[in-house]
Amino acid sequence: MKIATGKLVALLGVLILSVSCRDNQAVLKGYIQDAINREISLYMFENVYNEEKAYSWNDFRQNYSNISIVYLQEGCAPCYPKFIEWHKGMEQVSAPDNYTVLFIINARHYENFVRNANTYGVVDERYFHVMDPDNQFMMANFSIPRSIIDRSILIDKDNRIRMVGEPFANADMTKVFHIVTGVDTQHSGRYK
Repeated sequence: MKIATGKLVALLGVLILSVSCRDNQAVLKGYIQDAINREISLYMFENVYNEEKAYSWNDFRQNYSNISIVYLQEGCAPCYPKFIEWHKGMEQVSAPDNYTVLFIINARHYENFVRNANTYGVVDERYFHVMDPDNQFMMANFSIPRSIIDRSILIDKDNRIRMVGEPFANADMTKVFHIVTGVDTQHSGRYK
């Protein structure tokens, strides 16, 4: 789905208002503006996993053209509750069939990461993950500020960043998510 440049700039304005107050707003606004439409490199992943089943990257992308990329690290205290928050938060957001969440986890063992995350709550793990113990994702995307990647990014079928932030953070972010992914909230089950 293509979004007119004017509409995208307006959405970006809503997004800027929705981000954390602790950051320098002018710097963050610039980072977000620079990030929108930039391509994310994901060449390092051949497979993704859901539960214990592996899917080829090509099959995965064929089914999901809109993906929220959530970067997490083993030993990162805020990452464990973030994993739980994404599962619970997305339960409240209408999403198209061609959307999913991909957790890119900088760790060796998924089971260890989930065990640590479960201390913050237990969820039905329905999203995909990849393990990135050598941190190839961050190295391949070094030109995108860490503050943007840490906020999570929504990419389209061409791996271009369409949104920065959590779709469930507040009503404005949910609205941006619906516009970017083409969810028709007026007619349940339909997409624009």
